Amino acid sequence: MLTSLVFLASTDHFYQFIYPAALIGLFPLGLLFRAACPGGWWPALVLFAILLLFVLLFRSLGWGDLEFLTVLLLALGWYPTALVLLTACLLTIIINFHAPPPRHGRVPFMPELAFATGIIMLVMSPA
Repeated sequence: MLTSLVFLASTDHFYQFIYPAALIGLFPLGLLFRAACPGGWWPALVLFAILLLFVLLFRSLGWGDLEFLTVLLLALGWYPTALVLLTACLLTIIINFHAPPPRHGRVPFMPELAFATGIIMLVMSPA
């Protein structure tokens, strides 16, 4: 799983592309970690719909980011996925606060998503 996260982060950082086959390595997260997600599947559907709006209408997320977050929704549930998304957004703001804009105009989001996934898995793992 760690290898999949590093691979996804590095390909997005260097090439702005995510290989969908690499997402298969994240499904064992659901076997190792299962958080209590109150509310059933409705919050997961709402979160997915909001993310889909960000991809289609605002173009602030890429399709690879949506695929990654969808795999997290399926493997972990909505609550850890929302925490990963919040942590990744905060990391992106902190890291890119004084950084010059990238050459190609888009900031890769997968490195922060992968790092945030690791942080959330460490913080929320059972003792």
